[in-house]
Amino acid sequence: MLIANLSSGEKKIEHKIERRYASDDPQFLRSMGLLLGPPVIAGNRFEMLLNGDRIFPSMLEGIRSARHTITFETFIYWSGEIGEQIAQALADKAREGVAVHVLLDWVGSSKMDKRYLNLLRDGGAEVIQYHKPHWTGLGRMNDRTHRKLLVIDGRIGFTGGVGIAPEWTGHAQDEKHWRDTHFRVAGPVVGHMQAVFMDNWVKASGNVLHGADYFPKVEAAGEGPRAYVQQLAFGRQRRHAVDVPDGDHGGHSQHSSGERLLRARQADDQRDRRGREARCESANHHTG
Repeated sequence: MLIANLSSGEKKIEHKIERRYASDDPQFLRSMGLLLGPPVIAGNRFEMLLNGDRIFPSMLEGIRSARHTITFETFIYWSGEIGEQIAQALADKAREGVAVHVLLDWVGSSKMDKRYLNLLRDGGAEVIQYHKPHWTGLGRMNDRTHRKLLVIDGRIGFTGGVGIAPEWTGHAQDEKHWRDTHFRVAGPVVGHMQAVFMDNWVKASGNVLHGADYFPKVEAAGEGPRAYVQQLAFGRQRRHAVDVPDGDHGGHSQHSSGERLLRARQADDQRDRRGREARCESANHHTG
């Protein structure tokens, strides 16, 4: 009986999905938007940033350019020079009158120097540590945020695999420095990245951030259907996925973009049903 209850009985995709059209075909956009829920959004520009030497200067430049709002969510935030630089840049903007909201995972930021928290708060930034332990919420201890989101004025976004730690600095020059990729995003989809941040912010603070400073009208930034971002809202937590059409990055993929998204959704649904714990991502970044 127990085994029967744990088994969902639902079918899963076990074969390669027939590819009937290219990922830049209008039918791909229609199908993915209807099958996965939120629409696939065109008119965006993506800049791929490889390793800390390119990622962190671009993020710091974005922070320093902010005029109205900064929203920042991350899993890993550890002590080190880059952590101090980002905390200082965020605090400086808060002192200038920019509304700065920082959401740090409590587990992922456990190695963070508490001076950084004081620096941020003293500067006027609103800082929350996500799911900090409390006797009334012990059942949520494994519900962490693994997102890496930085949104500037609701117009420029950063997302990818990089946390804030010395291990991500440099250019993967040795085993102590990790290789990873981040993206700088401009265009209408940044509003959806902002909405993803708001999902956890409301859970953690009980406050809704809204208005033109957070969700401005953003015109198309890209010329033609070169890249798309699909926001996936399912399971216990809203997730987001960046997907660049196969033909737009010059490579060849074994599976179509649509198949990757469908399989990702199916895998997440299965994990949520089984109640599996989220694994710490940092162990997988040591790739040299």
